[in-house]
Amino acid sequence: MTRRTAYLLAGATLVAAALVLSGRPVLTVLGGLPLALVLPGLALSAWLFRRPGRLLRSERIMLVPALSLGTLILGGLLAWVVRAPLHRPAWLAISAGVTLGALTAVALKTPAPPAEEGSDASRRPGAAGSTLGLPVLLDRDGLFEPEPMNRRTRVLKQLVPAGLAVLLLVGAAWLSLATSIGSHRVTVTTLSVVPPGPAGSAGDRSIQVNATGLPSGAYTLRVTSAAGSTDTTVTPDENGLWTSTLSLPGNERLTLALFRAGETTALRTVIVASAATG
Repeated sequence: MTRRTAYLLAGATLVAAALVLSGRPVLTVLGGLPLALVLPGLALSAWLFRRPGRLLRSERIMLVPALSLGTLILGGLLAWVVRAPLHRPAWLAISAGVTLGALTAVALKTPAPPAEEGSDASRRPGAAGSTLGLPVLLDRDGLFEPEPMNRRTRVLKQLVPAGLAVLLLVGAAWLSLATSIGSHRVTVTTLSVVPPGPAGSAGDRSIQVNATGLPSGAYTLRVTSAAGSTDTTVTPDENGLWTSTLSLPGNERLTLALFRAGETTALRTVIVASAATG
């Protein structure tokens, strides 16, 4: 990547960031998609693999979205570790910051001039073409470059990591879906009371009590008033439901608490006002 291309990509990054910060849905999508899928990967691939011949075009195309998504994933994990809020400005800072940083490194990187005849670099063992009798290939920057692989070997080395990445994504998607379904099906225990009518001539009133989401087992409904407390055994049906109409004092404030057998902490509690206060 040339410096001019790096400058153009930096300008595109700033424009995309401005679109995201505009707050308008259409502009946010237009700016957010390149920042999420293209720009960080282009910048990182240009920085990590500066020489065009190091990667096939298909490899570089695959690297762009992979590096872009990897930037967001790793950046989000780091933000979560430091307890930073993950909102729109945070994601924008991660994506645009990595992109601009990599482009800056590309722009500042200048290739070393070729070694002149008779210089120290030309007298190195690798520059002479062999080390201990073995051929050594150096690129124009004087760095070791292994012998190029044939297409079949490169394809195999490309498919194996890609296959592992696909398995990882499928496993993560399955785990996320299974966790979502499992959490959605959590049974919630409820205790409710139908609003009672006025107290009768004897001072009592009938109160219908309903309980749902009760797993199989024994439960106790404890009714507490100023005069004391009374316990009623609750036996849910096969669907975890229980309904009963109780005759309770009407002129007292009542507390209805549902307990699992053998436990002292109430699962659910309902307070019924006295008939005198409504």
